[in-house]
Amino acid sequence: HPDSAARTVVFCGGPSVGGAGAIVDSDAGSTVRSHKELEAGSARATAAAEHYDALGRAAAARGHGVDVVAASLEEVGLYEMKALLGRTGGAALQGESFQDSHLLDSLRRLYARAPDGSVGMGFGAQFELTAGRDCEAIEHIGGGGGAAGEPEGLSVRECGGARSFAWEGGSLSPHTCVGLTLTPAKKGGGASVMPQHQLLQLSARYSTAGGRRVRRVTTLRLPRLTQSYDAKSLLPALDQQAVAALLVRQAVAKANSGASAPEMLRWIDRLLIKTMKTLCAYSKGDPGSVALPPAAGIVPGFVFHLRRSPVLRTSGASPDRTTFFRLLASTLDTFSSLLLVQPTLRGFRVGSGGSAPLPLEPTSVTPDRLLLLDS
Repeated sequence: HPDSAARTVVFCGGPSVGGAGAIVDSDAGSTVRSHKELEAGSARATAAAEHYDALGRAAAARGHGVDVVAASLEEVGLYEMKALLGRTGGAALQGESFQDSHLLDSLRRLYARAPDGSVGMGFGAQFELTAGRDCEAIEHIGGGGGAAGEPEGLSVRECGGARSFAWEGGSLSPHTCVGLTLTPAKKGGGASVMPQHQLLQLSARYSTAGGRRVRRVTTLRLPRLTQSYDAKSLLPALDQQAVAALLVRQAVAKANSGASAPEMLRWIDRLLIKTMKTLCAYSKGDPGSVALPPAAGIVPGFVFHLRRSPVLRTSGASPDRTTFFRLLASTLDTFSSLLLVQPTLRGFRVGSGGSAPLPLEPTSVTPDRLLLLDS
């Protein structure tokens, strides 16, 4: 039923041991793949990933979503299924057993009902981004269908002075958050007069579980910068939290493209150095003179926690566990992405009402203060 809303839920109590999606033999003595084996190249894992990727393409073409609920102390193959979830807009939930309270709560939230009584999800989503003709291409970095890189079923067309990018979004949930990066076109030899403002319009169309068709449109009008603009002039309009969330998604996209953990750490370090060099005021040769503008004050601390988060670190974690965190990081909204990487710490003073946010530092520990870590 290509035009009908559907959502498939896969309940996994252990690894697949047969068929094209098998990740391990049925022999009890067989071991499940590790990060080291995957980096060296595993033919079985590659074949299983291709199988699930084909299933994801078929489901996405029909506007269907696929969720995976894993309740097992063993690996279930979430690493191989990541393209299936990404292409269909599905969710991954993990627990030690199907009776875990947090797993049951997550299922209730995922399948919560809308005010009209139907499941609060969207199906058969279609996205369209309209920009100027100087926008050469877009890159998908999580949310809204498609694996890392090019969105699912991307089509490009031009009309007048605009270029439109349309792609399939799979299924949607109330927390769906789409990440995109735009690539400007290379400058040609001839001079052309460009408008002073850039218009961007993002359109999302989807069907509800009750059969209603919904269309949402967001339009932005942004000033066009000259070639000689000063990066510091953008600080008043900088959204630090959005920058941090996009940084997480870019790191996940690099990891999914095959970059190792050391390569990603070096990339983040170079990016941080370049950002600090561009935005900070300092005297050359005097490290103590570095002054970071308040408008970018949370970025260094966030990068510090990102380097140590399970989104990047693979030591001590299984491939499924790493994939679970990376799927979360590439689909959650801005606030939830920040909370996943950098937990919030709040302090309650004895004898006083209310609480206050505190930095994740040893100085926050005092005898008269109660601390609550929200992770």
